[in-house]
Amino acid sequence: MEVSELQRRIAACIKNEDRQDAEFRYAIFASQAGDLARYISHDIKLSPSARKHGSPAEERLSFGHAFVQLAGLAATRNISLDEAVEAAMKAVEDRDWAKRHAKSTKVEGITAHEGSAEGEVFLLAGNTKKDDVPKGRVLVTRYGGPELVELFGRVIAVITDDGGAHSHLAVLAREHGIPCIMGTGNATQHLLHGQRVRVNAVAPRGFVEILSAP
Repeated sequence: MEVSELQRRIAACIKNEDRQDAEFRYAIFASQAGDLARYISHDIKLSPSARKHGSPAEERLSFGHAFVQLAGLAATRNISLDEAVEAAMKAVEDRDWAKRHAKSTKVEGITAHEGSAEGEVFLLAGNTKKDDVPKGRVLVTRYGGPELVELFGRVIAVITDDGGAHSHLAVLAREHGIPCIMGTGNATQHLLHGQRVRVNAVAPRGFVEILSAP
């Protein structure tokens, strides 16, 4: 069954319910998805001493209930499962690429926002404050979240080890128009504090050129 067809059928069931709490009930309670945890916790491959829970048909039904429950919740939130699954798979593939690339000597990753910039590296430490970052630096960090937005008025580009094009930091970089390369897997290993670099944030994968030693 196509994911979009499943979501259409779930939405029809919700629409035909006559209870006022139908959407909430369908999304949260109207399945036996909770049984799924029992099958996982009673998997003899994962836990050899566990007692088997239910038949293969019942286990299959439990997995189906869990998926239907998720489709129901997405329907109540007007979220396309096709788009959600595609975005999630892209994030998984991006992380997998970063992990495989970590041993490379090249610094390249997923372009979250296109652009180019040239400047000195500022390697972010855990206790860095906004005033510690000179203006015009290329921010290099293992990962980052919304807390880094206070630095965006001072840096000219952002490079990270982890994360992808749909992460919070990537969204902020786009909002502020800052060239951003994410998920390099190795930027903090190969880029040194004070080193001069050129950031080439081109789609789909950007790269960093090292211009001089620190």
